[in-house]
Amino acid sequence: MSATPPCREPPVTHCDVAVIGGGPAGACAALTAARAGARVRLIHAEPSPRRAVIERLAPRAVHLLAELALADHPALCQARECPGVRSRWGAGPVHTAHSIVDPWGSGWLVHRTPFDAWLRAQAQAAGAHRQAARVSMIARAPDSWRITTSEGHAVHATQLVLAVGRSRRLLRDVGSDTHCIAREVALLAQLSHVPRAWTDDDPMLLLESLGQAWGYGLPAPQGRALIAFVMPPHRQPHWPPTQTLWQQMLDSSQLLRDAAHGAAVSCAWTQACPVVHATRMCGPGWVVAGDAGCTHSPLSGQGLAFALESGHRAAAALIDSAHPARHEATAHYAQWMQQATAEHLASWSMLMDSAQPLAARVNRLPTLANFPSRMISCPSAADERLGPGGLPSTVHHA
Repeated sequence: MSATPPCREPPVTHCDVAVIGGGPAGACAALTAARAGARVRLIHAEPSPRRAVIERLAPRAVHLLAELALADHPALCQARECPGVRSRWGAGPVHTAHSIVDPWGSGWLVHRTPFDAWLRAQAQAAGAHRQAARVSMIARAPDSWRITTSEGHAVHATQLVLAVGRSRRLLRDVGSDTHCIAREVALLAQLSHVPRAWTDDDPMLLLESLGQAWGYGLPAPQGRALIAFVMPPHRQPHWPPTQTLWQQMLDSSQLLRDAAHGAAVSCAWTQACPVVHATRMCGPGWVVAGDAGCTHSPLSGQGLAFALESGHRAAAALIDSAHPARHEATAHYAQWMQQATAEHLASWSMLMDSAQPLAARVNRLPTLANFPSRMISCPSAADERLGPGGLPSTVHHA
């Protein structure tokens, strides 16, 4: 008679800080906590193959990367300099805002797949342990959080950073939730080659208003380009096929139509872009960061900058709050998140209000453009006790 094999407990890992989510917010949080001396576990699902998503990293966010000693070699993450923004509002003239007049200098054009992977590698080099796994459940345990992965592995963490995007399920596990403000839709198309509008010496972001819709264009890696149109989903109740509607939007534009002249569409797709924010930004031993706190409309151009800044601040606040005399650091971080979210939503609402004159809506764009600089300079009680680069000088272990 064979003996019954003993029941094996799932393997358990212990750490000071667990960061769930391997995007820019999660990677930056893991990097910050690891540099502060914490034992960090960065848990993220393996990224699935995705189309070439190109984003502009605002100049002030590039400065943040420099403060974190990450901006010296943009080519390592396949980034390239973006010298400015060329825009057209309604029937008005084309306006060029060159980075030479921006106090923060040039932004970057980044391909998200290699950029995110590069950030995760920087966090790992700083001492964070990466774990490629999908989180199935988060539960409160005595004096820690128990994170269970779909493979059955358990991680016990004293503190938790949720950089989980719009995952409502995981936010609910810690006592938060999501609230959807609006549901935008983006029509994106990748062009077969980069038109003459984007030369190696002039790879500018193009931005154009088209009534209730807005369009933007960026040069992409491998000699291609990306043009997208963002609009409310109710703009056209019965949509034609994606590429047909995209072509209609392109034909109604001028700046983007001229830029795309002579280039064929290699692929087109539709992407939902809901504007969502968390109902709670922090709790005992946990904080949210990046899109988990507030998703940004693609029109703001600040989603990537917000992810980096909030990830850095979230980890710094958690580390700081471990000191008995500094337990309010996460509450100050939550106040900063709420203020940043409220300002973004106010600017976005004004920009999308078709009842307002276009000139009045465009006047809100400087608010969006300067958003990262106000975010980074926004003081918190924890900042007064942080060391060089905004990092805590020591880590307190209970």
